[in-house]
Amino acid sequence: MRVQVEQFELEAEIDTWLEGNYREFWPDSIYIPGFLIKTTQGKGGKPDGFIFDPLNRQWFVIENELIRHGVWNHIAEQLIRFVVAISNPSSLNKVRDRLFEAVESDPELMTWALRVFDTTPVRLLKAIEEFLEYQPKLLVFIDEVNNDMTQLVSALAIDVEVYRLMKIKDDSERYSIFSPDLKDHKPAIVHSTEASLTSKADLVESVISQLQLKLKGNRRGFRYYVSPTNKSYHIKYSKFYEKNTSYWYGVTPENLELYTELGVDSVVFITGNEGAVVISVETLNRYVQSAKTTTFPDGSIRHYHFFISQGPLPSPFQYQSDLSFESEFLPPA
Repeated sequence: MRVQVEQFELEAEIDTWLEGNYREFWPDSIYIPGFLIKTTQGKGGKPDGFIFDPLNRQWFVIENELIRHGVWNHIAEQLIRFVVAISNPSSLNKVRDRLFEAVESDPELMTWALRVFDTTPVRLLKAIEEFLEYQPKLLVFIDEVNNDMTQLVSALAIDVEVYRLMKIKDDSERYSIFSPDLKDHKPAIVHSTEASLTSKADLVESVISQLQLKLKGNRRGFRYYVSPTNKSYHIKYSKFYEKNTSYWYGVTPENLELYTELGVDSVVFITGNEGAVVISVETLNRYVQSAKTTTFPDGSIRHYHFFISQGPLPSPFQYQSDLSFESEFLPPA
């Protein structure tokens, strides 16, 4: 069967497709249509929707776009306003309330919520509030990407994934929407802010100074460093999560592949303001063999869950396991 690529006529086509298909890619999540959120100065913006995935400690602000609307004169203004607005406590409270109202009004969603938040009806609102302490990610679904789009995304103070969508028509004049990026679990553009926010940047710079590291390379946001003894390091950051009384990191299969390909020897896991834990890639590979994972719908691994305990000497651990993993603790400078 032959297929022909067609242009999207309206962004609404993407809205409808996403609402009907998001669980193919985030299977144990909930989608809520967008609503107005405001910056602290009262500037409003309406994302196209939100996806909440509590089991995997992640939630997403959604923007659906068409590249012909223009990156700098339209898309940039939208995305920047969302990034600023979602950091406003009043906007976060509105997100909390909308999610709670959606769950409370639907018995099936209530059953889902009590399971994924591992809570009771009385404590559900509090559980949602604690969940929203995790930093959101911006998901952009768009028909094309270009250099301007890449530059815009790299400047945003939020984690971003951009996925391309294609509208195709078959011989029977039937239309469908398809994403090669989602199918392969590889965004067309990905941006991580692990070292971009000021507080995190200071902690990263402290580790770099302590270990006397120099930047060795940067592959699409994956930075790795070299020490005076010629050892290579990658740096990851986590804040402390009160609910789990630990630090949590997502280690992806792509991370592990890059460690091997680029000859990275160790990973430095920054533990908020407590310091950092250094673990060899060899030990990390042993850790992930028995780690909890999050999977894509096809069963492939999205990421491994990596936990570090609270101080005074933070160290790697796995829930309900007596396994120990050799590591070195770097106190704060």
